[in-house]
Amino acid sequence: MLFDVGAAYEDIRYTFDEWPEHKRKGPVAGMNPTGNIPIIEMPGGKILTQSYAIIRHWGRQLGAYVGKTEDEKYWADAICDIVVDFQYAGRTEGTS
Repeated sequence: MLFDVGAAYEDIRYTFDEWPEHKRKGPVAGMNPTGNIPIIEMPGGKILTQSYAIIRHWGRQLGAYVGKTEDEKYWADAICDIVVDFQYAGRTEGTS
């Protein structure tokens, strides 16, 4: 999203092997009490967490991907929620 709108950002990624150490120690440990990523540090030090909350926040801040009409805003939210539904379904498939 940031790349698409031409915003400046620093992309820091961890491998699956690196993540447990970063989760327990260093600045990441103090940024999100749930220990989950993504963790976004904004200019001024404000911390954002939770993927879809970040997407919606940036969409509003950047004036992109949020829709101009109420119907467009609905569909922008619905698309995020559909992705959540798919992710949840994949985790619970075959458990009922």
